[in-house]
Amino acid sequence: MSSEKSDASTKEKACKEFASYAWADEKKSVKIYVDYEGADQVDDNDISLENTKTSIDFTVSLPDVDHKLVVPSLNNDIDNVTYKKKNDKFVLTLKKSSEMSWFDLKKK
Repeated sequence: MSSEKSDASTKEKACKEFASYAWADEKKSVKIYVDYEGADQVDDNDISLENTKTSIDFTVSLPDVDHKLVVPSLNNDIDNVTYKKKNDKFVLTLKKSSEMSWFDLKKK
């Protein structure tokens, strides 16, 4: 008999920031590489990716914890953001509104 409570859905889930990520500036986009072992095993229904012109909110919802990467103030405007799953990371692609170099991911 399991000792877990059946009302786990009412329990507040833990929320963690991803341990590490890197980013790269490209001509028409900015790529963010989020380290996450087994990223390709995560169901698309458990991934949430939202953006405005100047922010992104990437969440992976697991039964016991949500992992988040939130950038509330991007360096410049973006048109949209997409993601791909690799075996050891997520790759977020931010499509730039205009072709300009980003020297920082976040606005200072």
